[in-house]
Amino acid sequence: MIVTYFFLTSFLAMVVFTPWAIRRGHRHRILDFPGPRKTHSVPTPVTGGWALFAALTGVLGGHLLAGCLLQGSPLLDALPGDLGEAASQAPSAAARLIPLYAGATVLFLLGALDDARGLSVRTRLAVQILVSGSLTTLGFHPLPEALPTWLSIPFSILWIVGITNAFNLIDGLDGLAGGVALAATACLFALACLDGRTGDALLLAVLAGIELGFLRYNRRPARIFLGSSGSLLLGYLLAVAAGRTAASSSEPMSLLVPLLILAVPIYDTASVVFIRLREGRPVTVGDRSHFHHRLLKMGWDPAQTVSFISTVAALTGLAAVALSRLESPTPADFAFAAFAAGLPFMAERAAARASSLPWRPGFLTPSRRWSAKPPETWERIP
Repeated sequence: MIVTYFFLTSFLAMVVFTPWAIRRGHRHRILDFPGPRKTHSVPTPVTGGWALFAALTGVLGGHLLAGCLLQGSPLLDALPGDLGEAASQAPSAAARLIPLYAGATVLFLLGALDDARGLSVRTRLAVQILVSGSLTTLGFHPLPEALPTWLSIPFSILWIVGITNAFNLIDGLDGLAGGVALAATACLFALACLDGRTGDALLLAVLAGIELGFLRYNRRPARIFLGSSGSLLLGYLLAVAAGRTAASSSEPMSLLVPLLILAVPIYDTASVVFIRLREGRPVTVGDRSHFHHRLLKMGWDPAQTVSFISTVAALTGLAAVALSRLESPTPADFAFAAFAAGLPFMAERAAARASSLPWRPGFLTPSRRWSAKPPETWERIP
């Protein structure tokens, strides 16, 4: 009941805040303008992170503040069931969430500045490392506690910075980053419920409602884009949430679970870095070598590409949920884990093979709307 309440509340908050963010983007000229390599025909705001941050602050901050103010009040006892129990735990929950929220605030502001004025890669990376280092120093270790501190802290920083940037990199088509994030959030929510982590489940329900509400405006043709402020915020929250899933479990597969849930953005980033290094190009300079770019060049249209990649993300996430329940994994289970980890690569190879066939299933055939346009013009490059 309370999970549904928080999910719907965050969804409705996005319905309110996203049109506001669209208006702010137009008013302050924080826009992505049309171009020969872009899919939108009108200037589109990149202030999606404004709506995400406002909804997150309003839903979580508002309920935590109300819960703290109700402590010792007769009204607290009048609240129904789970909602009253959650309100009674608001002070302790607020104390735990302050470091996480502080990091989210810094990264949102970092992305907002990048959207408005542009920041260097070094500046963005330095701030991300500072935020991740501060969070892990305060006890948010997204790795099993059994690992020694000298190993856990640097790997935790690498994990948070890596996943944060992976979502920034994958945000290249309308609804793509949001769809992949929603698939990952749903799987993390399922794991939190199965493990009995009620607090994490509530937070993930809020995040899922925010993502679904944003996709209402971000699906093609998008009225608003995530921008750096939104993609960095989403990546950061999912990195911490996935890491907590590994840290809270003692099962043998616990380290593989977050890797599988976020396999698609990890694969996209790793493959792009490999391609750029192989071709002798700077890693930090953007190009059209991302996972979605490669599908577009095969002749897929943007909607099919987003659906395909989101489906692959959901499948790797479901595999992670299944593997997390194993107490004594067998060699066959590890083989299945390896298969799931390689699913994005195999899916791309299968797509390439299907695209080269003289006849293709209807869902692999570019729609008439896009068939007359060169594939290289379909992607939206932020």
